[in-house]
Amino acid sequence: MQMERIQYVPTRPKRCKFRGCVGSAFRAGFCVFHYKRKLDKELLRKERLARPQPQNVYAILAHCSPPLVKIGLSRAPKNRFSGIQTSSPVKVSLLGFSEGDDLCEKAMHVALKEYRSHGEWFRYEGHAKRAADLIAAGKIAEFLTPFLRDRQRLSV
Repeated sequence: MQMERIQYVPTRPKRCKFRGCVGSAFRAGFCVFHYKRKLDKELLRKERLARPQPQNVYAILAHCSPPLVKIGLSRAPKNRFSGIQTSSPVKVSLLGFSEGDDLCEKAMHVALKEYRSHGEWFRYEGHAKRAADLIAAGKIAEFLTPFLRDRQRLSV
């Protein structure tokens, strides 16, 4: 009985997917060096996402008649202002921003409900003007403290 002869065809070793690398592929198409580098980048990304990023309550003034102020929340208020400026038909200016969270922003919206024009926009007068100026000065707590005190007194 004669055995069939299987012809051996040599194959080229797979190369690393990283552009310009000539290392042999180890796992997921990358050489050992680039695979570890990829894992390190993923780990750093996950750590960065897990870290809480500070949020800011900002005040943006729209120069229209009557003037309006937007009180909102953003991690990057300057970028947010830039986006609003681009899409706004009227001139707007960033009054300032102060560190705060979503509860702080919502409390301001509730406190200023009588000045609301639409959405997060308020007429720039009375308490809304004072709130925007305190946000710009970084003294947001000065505006919220009396409101929160009244709220506690009412709930007791």
